[in-house]
Amino acid sequence: MPDDAPLTRRTVLQTSCAAAGIAVLGSGAASLPESDETTSDGTDLATTTDWPQLQGNAAKTGVAGGGPASATVRWEHGADGREYHQPAVRGDSLYVSYASDDPGDTASGVVALTTDGQRRWAFETEPDTELLSDTAVGDGLVFVAGQSSDASECDTSTDNVGVLLALDAETGEEVYRRVVAGWFADTPTVADGSVYVVVPGQTQGDGTLVAFDAETGEEQWRYNTGPYGSSSYTAPPVAVDDGIVYVAAMGMAALDAETGSVVWERGDIDSLKSHSDNAPAVRDGTVYIGTGGYGGTLYALSAKDGSTEWTFESGSEQFSSAAITSETVYVSVTAIDDPPEGTYALSTEDGSEQWFQTDVAVTEAPIRGDQYLYAGRDALAVEDGSIAWSVEGEHENTAVAGDTLYPGGESVVAVGEE
Repeated sequence: MPDDAPLTRRTVLQTSCAAAGIAVLGSGAASLPESDETTSDGTDLATTTDWPQLQGNAAKTGVAGGGPASATVRWEHGADGREYHQPAVRGDSLYVSYASDDPGDTASGVVALTTDGQRRWAFETEPDTELLSDTAVGDGLVFVAGQSSDASECDTSTDNVGVLLALDAETGEEVYRRVVAGWFADTPTVADGSVYVVVPGQTQGDGTLVAFDAETGEEQWRYNTGPYGSSSYTAPPVAVDDGIVYVAAMGMAALDAETGSVVWERGDIDSLKSHSDNAPAVRDGTVYIGTGGYGGTLYALSAKDGSTEWTFESGSEQFSSAAITSETVYVSVTAIDDPPEGTYALSTEDGSEQWFQTDVAVTEAPIRGDQYLYAGRDALAVEDGSIAWSVEGEHENTAVAGDTLYPGGESVVAVGEE
């Protein structure tokens, strides 16, 4: 691959510490026609060939309009001692963030590749900044988040601050940088002209969700997760659907996307202990969220008022985010102690189990393609969960765009026929 693609670092430096009390600007959430096949960010659940953010769209439904039929690897990028996060794919480009697996190596950044594996540009952070999140793409900008050890930009006593970066999708130049007092910032969610990041606090109860104008980086509103915040668990990205933002931490809340006002809260679900791998997912008027710590429960909640529609008890402790079709919820579970790990298929109607596959290599959020369910490096038959084929190597953090699977992990590979 060519090494002469441009390397950029903070070429347009616009930094500010997002502070409480800023005026609400309002993003003007877009109004879309009612459809079971479209999310609030305009993603067609049945035919999308892009993968612009975590789980494919702002609602986090994890449904792709394609996917490969075999484990043929077309190209590989990386294998250089770095950990590559889930790529975001828009058109003929994919954007992937990385950080080093070596505690003594501060290398962190974003690389833009063409869908045939050629490097377009690379962006490196300063040594004090580490990118911890997946990328998200919206309207010419690439968003990525993490933490900075330089807390001087905020009036805070904490050692670190959360960081949100916006990069030009064509050049990799930094357009703006925003910092938020807290532990770090997790994967951004982009919807209707806004970008949302969750920043867990250094102490329990300090978590913050901040909504920024995606184009300018100006803060629109913030929501203090209060009793739902946690310093012991990483922060899951939000889901956005039909003008409502769904945020999970120690509990669950639904907020108006334009103003940040509370629509409903479920502080009684205190076993969620959500982490970055179990973001809520929304489809057909139901929010799906599983426990991220000890608990082993998947909740199906009414998107309208937060009431419980059904629950599923797995016996394992940690749930991933879900992939949702009109009839089936696919979700993976991880055991902290002894319960089994694997991937479930459940009925969206009542949560009844359709099948459970325990031989998958990783237990990250699955993705439903046209032919297979992709669970990390494994392709599962949607009828019974049997493993059809697997990609060799330590790969997870998967994206699906068109007929190609893009797993991250020790490297980024493109899987699918030419």
